Amino acid sequence: MKKYKSELAFFHDQGSGDYDPQTGGIIEAGSSRYKNWQKWQQREEKNDKIGRPERLEKHLEDIIRLVDDIKIDDDYKNNIEQIKLLKEKKAQAKALMLDVLNYVSEYLDTIKKMEEIKINSNYITANNIEDYKKGLETADQSRSLKHNALIDSINIVNRFISYNFGDLDQEEIEDWQERERAAKRPVLYANRVKLNSNIICPDNINLENREHITDWATQISESLVELKKQIKNPQTESGGR
Repeated sequence: MKKYKSELAFFHDQGSGDYDPQTGGIIEAGSSRYKNWQKWQQREEKNDKIGRPERLEKHLEDIIRLVDDIKIDDDYKNNIEQIKLLKEKKAQAKALMLDVLNYVSEYLDTIKKMEEIKINSNYITANNIEDYKKGLETADQSRSLKHNALIDSINIVNRFISYNFGDLDQEEIEDWQERERAAKRPVLYANRVKLNSNIICPDNINLENREHITDWATQISESLVELKKQIKNPQTESGGR
């Protein structure tokens, strides 16, 4: 028997993805093979629109390494307070990245919960229809809240990394320094680096598009365990030494 992957590749080669190489005809709608083909097609659409999981993983790995490698500005390289502050800011940045990854897990769990409830809709009766509606509404509210939390966490970590480590316009830097002082927070003087616009996400992702965030979360979910390891156990800690 052929492996599933090679069958899908065969479908792709036919120019019509619903071609069934076993029967020589069209895959029957509603069949398990048809559902598998649909899932494969959806994954390919996400790969084209958002990027393959390995690309998204590498992008975030690069940001983690970039943060680890930040150094103190030369004028402050022997300043003990600045060296300590840099270490604290790096730890904060990585804690915020971990928050994002944790929210990815929590958000995707709410989507799975909704899917499970919808699958159980086949067993609805007059006696339990109200319970079904209430359960679906509660699950949808939870999904929306976790989606919002994920979006907020991405924006928070992006702002933090940008203001503390990004190569911003001098006016932006001065405005940020003023706000830090007004809030009685110490100002970090680090060597600033070029960042892409979306920082932890590739720039082809529209951070204001909720569907893009959902697709990004789905794609990056395959790398959560490895990325969390890298954040907690960085290979380099050269900044500030």
